[in-house]
Amino acid sequence: SVALASANDCAPEIEACNATSCTSLSCPSTTTELSPTVGDLAGSLTYLNLASNSLTTLPDAIGALTGLTYLRLGGNSLTALPEALGSLTLLERLYVDDNSLASLPNAIGSLTALTSVRLYDNALAGLPETISGLTLLPTLDLEHNALLSLPDSLAELVQLSVLNLFHNELTELPREIGRLTGLTALDVRENAITVFPESMADLTQMQSLSWDTAEVTCGPAQVGAVSTGLSPCPSPPPSPPPSAPPAPVSGSALVGTGSSSSSGSGNGGGGGGGGSGGGKVADGLTAPANANGDQALPLKDEEVAGIAIAVAFAVLGCICMSYCLYRAWAARASIAPNPHKGSAGDAERAGAPAAEPDDDPGQSSPSEGDHERSAEETVQGDDLEGVAVHQGPEESTGDGEQSPAGGSSPMSQATEVSIEGGSRAPSPLIGPARTSPPPGPPTPPDGAPRSGAASPRPNYLPTNYVY
Repeated sequence: SVALASANDCAPEIEACNATSCTSLSCPSTTTELSPTVGDLAGSLTYLNLASNSLTTLPDAIGALTGLTYLRLGGNSLTALPEALGSLTLLERLYVDDNSLASLPNAIGSLTALTSVRLYDNALAGLPETISGLTLLPTLDLEHNALLSLPDSLAELVQLSVLNLFHNELTELPREIGRLTGLTALDVRENAITVFPESMADLTQMQSLSWDTAEVTCGPAQVGAVSTGLSPCPSPPPSPPPSAPPAPVSGSALVGTGSSSSSGSGNGGGGGGGGSGGGKVADGLTAPANANGDQALPLKDEEVAGIAIAVAFAVLGCICMSYCLYRAWAARASIAPNPHKGSAGDAERAGAPAAEPDDDPGQSSPSEGDHERSAEETVQGDDLEGVAVHQGPEESTGDGEQSPAGGSSPMSQATEVSIEGGSRAPSPLIGPARTSPPPGPPTPPDGAPRSGAASPRPNYLPTNYVY
């Protein structure tokens, strides 16, 4: 053992110990930091005493002391322990009491050989889950800390017999504490615990139980050899069962088809007086079950949008089809020849006054032949503008014989077409020849009174007439 007064990093003591291959090293109380050269003592050092100093950190080189079995760090100002501490797998005693530790490294679970740990008088708010690796630990002293809760993994310390939780900020004990069946002493005074879990009744080896009788209101009446005199705690309300998954959708469940056993049937919207199960699936809603008990699933936003677009296209298609049919009907009506003769209404539209009705029954009305069209018709169009068609009552055939107009063969009849001062050969494409009706009575000059019915206006062929 070497204990020499030296500088505040304990370097001279480390060098002297290394020279003699010592197994124990204690640094003076003036040490404020530990020299990294402490790692040079890895081959021999088993005991390291750094208690009652002013250390705030430890170098990672301390992890090289793999043969260390006893480490004293109490009475310093340490706020954390290095993860390298997990390399000390042979460590049996770890004393870090009276420091300012706020947490423990996860590597502490690797110290599986620990049999004694002192963690009291620190600022620990919790313990890591890896503490379950300290399976050989018989005593755990956590007095005067700031613990808010304990991990369930604490129940894995099967060798634990003494657990000191005095003066912390615990509000409850974990239900898993009942698994520490070897526990003989438990101190939970000066906490905020009001209920002991029923699992504490399984601590049959308990010999000493300390708690604040004014705080704890219910719990098991007997904990091992200790009679608590507590009344059982009321059972918590049962948690609601998990909601069952929706039944698979079959048939027309998505559209909410329903049926009725009395009158009417609900289909697609619950229609019908006695319809059952009918309903519309709206966004974010679930349709009621149909008659077969199938539960409809809610439609997604994409499906609703798709249905709306399909309906819009269907309506647009119907409108377009109706418009096309109307245009076809209008075109057919515009190219058909007018079979009606002129009337008083036509005369009015042409600008001539309508004839007054004749009250004298003895006066005869104009004959039907007076209202027939003129024999000469002017063909108006893009290709036949200014072309007049002259038709005679009879036409000569190729062999010198005459055939009457309106014969049985349209292609055998020829029509002479004259074009503004010239003529061209008869064309069979114009159609059959028509007999010219006798001319009607002369038209009186403007302003002269008219007798009888008004003369019909000429019925010219439309510009889009197709031969």
